[in-house]
Amino acid sequence: METKEVVYTAAIELANTLKKIDQIQIDQLVNGIKQAKRIFVSGAGRSLLMLKGLAMRLMHLGYEVYVVGEVTTPAFLPDDLLILASASGETTSLINTASKASKIGGKIISLTVFPESSLG
Repeated sequence: METKEVVYTAAIELANTLKKIDQIQIDQLVNGIKQAKRIFVSGAGRSLLMLKGLAMRLMHLGYEVYVVGEVTTPAFLPDDLLILASASGETTSLINTASKASKIGGKIISLTVFPESSLG
């Protein structure tokens, strides 16, 4: 398959996936971002890379954003939002991070393929 065909196929698959996302969940994500004092993101592998891109774009929009685990990341507080991404929803380190954030009282949004997973 030609490179152009591969890119076209990937774009079509992405568009079809986007159609399946619940608008209410998108609205919850957007509202959570707008209401947060600060935003923290965490993930593993490709999910982390995706969230780092989101963090950069949110920072360009004027939000205070941090990547969990970086040396300049401050402590998570009750007015903060934690966005976690894990395709499986079973990444142990992210489940632990969510548990700690929950005990602190901050808001948590998880992005996963499996809403019935531990992270979901």
